[in-house]
Amino acid sequence: MKGMMNLIRKTKSVCPECFKMIDAFIVEEHGKVYMNKECDKHGKFKLLLSFHPRYYKDLDEFYFSLFGKEEKEKKFYVL
Repeated sequence: MKGMMNLIRKTKSVCPECFKMIDAFIVEEHGKVYMNKECDKHGKFKLLLSFHPRYYKDLDEFYFSLFGKEEKEKKFYVL
């Protein structure tokens, strides 16, 4: 899906400047996986997570399959 943005999942993260808890979105864009997040005070941040979207999504699915549905719905934080 090169050239388009595809939401993989929503999560929580922190602003790297003030460490405030903020919403984050794991997305596939231009053949890579990014975390997009925005702090009201410090603006937008885009963090490259993987150069391999298929492997990232497979690993993400495998990781959460180990814990069951209730664990996937809990909040996980990525700095």
